[in-house]
This record gives sequence, structure tokens and C-alpha cells, in this order.
Amino acid sequence: MKTICIIADTHGRHRQVTIPKCDLLIHCGDLCNISEGSIAILNDIDAWFGESEAKKIICIGGNHDQVLQDSDFRFKHATILEDSLLEVDGI
Repeated sequence: MKTICIIADTHGRHRQVTIPKCDLLIHCGDLCNISEGSIAILNDIDAWFGESEAKKIICIGGNHDQVLQDSDFRFKHATILEDSLLEVDGI
């Protein structure tokens, strides 16, 4: 693994962020606004992840991401961690 990109607190404004080409992208939470968290926003974030040049994406829900706990939403382009660990290339 060569490059790791770590972001957080996009609060629904993820389309304003440019993800550089990287081996691992970690989104550390607050993808949504607490008042605007919805499945539609999560679907758009998932599509945005899919458009990136990140080889592997890990996502962690934050305190504004209640919609992740209130639904059965699963990302197609990212692995969400909740009370779990994930090893990527020995890290």
C-alpha cells in the first residue's frame, strides 16, 4: 500500500470534495447532516465513492449518520465498519 487518504465531516457536501487517486480511502464519519440524513444521500455518497480512483474504501458512521443505524443500508463501493476491524494489506 502506498497512499492513504483520510476524510471526514463532509455533511452531505461530498460532491465538493475531490478524492485523489489512492490505495485506501477512509471516511471517518459525518457523511450526512443529522437533520438531512437519508437513504438518497447515502446512495449518492456510494455513487461518489464508486466514481473515485480509490482502490479500497472504508467508511465509519459518525454522530450525524443516524440513518446508517436506522436502516439496513449497505454500500456497494465501500466497506462500512461498525464495532468491527478490517485489515487491508497488513494494516
